[in-house]
Amino acid sequence: MSNDHPIKFVAIGLAHNHVYDMARRLMAAGAELVACWDDDPANLAAFAAAYPHAETTRFMDDLLADPAIDLVVSAAIHDERGALGVRAMQQGKDFLCTKPGFTTLEQLEAVRRAGATTGCRYTVYFGERVGNPATVLAGELVRGGAIGHVVHTAGFGPHRLFGRVERPAWVFLHARYGGILNDL
Repeated sequence: MSNDHPIKFVAIGLAHNHVYDMARRLMAAGAELVACWDDDPANLAAFAAAYPHAETTRFMDDLLADPAIDLVVSAAIHDERGALGVRAMQQGKDFLCTKPGFTTLEQLEAVRRAGATTGCRYTVYFGERVGNPATVLAGELVRGGAIGHVVHTAGFGPHRLFGRVERPAWVFLHARYGGILNDL
């Protein structure tokens, strides 16, 4: 990837709202959101409304094949992320997805092979680790010496149902979701 221009990225797979945070943070760092795609028209319309400057397209393959794109960002359904990342890497693009990055060990191995043969990166974004103000402050306190040697940390996200957050049907299909432990 060349450093003589801003990183150009596309958002493919908009099934989870973490993609909004990833896009916002990348743009704040100087990257350029070029386009977006999702096979769900409602997800695509919502993302396009939030980022109206991004082109919407009907064909994901056009975005993957575009030589001007450096990075593919994704919050696709969990079991689709590994294969999408491999496809992006085979097209010479780095890949950034929200957690979890995979739902099977076979997907992990496919990504490792793609990385070894293409030299492209497959990175998993842990928003709670880098974007949560409490986590950021705790890191600053540790680095500043206010907190001694950290032995263990734990995070407890709002992964309960209780009717507060409507979940899509794929969340209840283990093969698609990978299970709650995979998502924490």
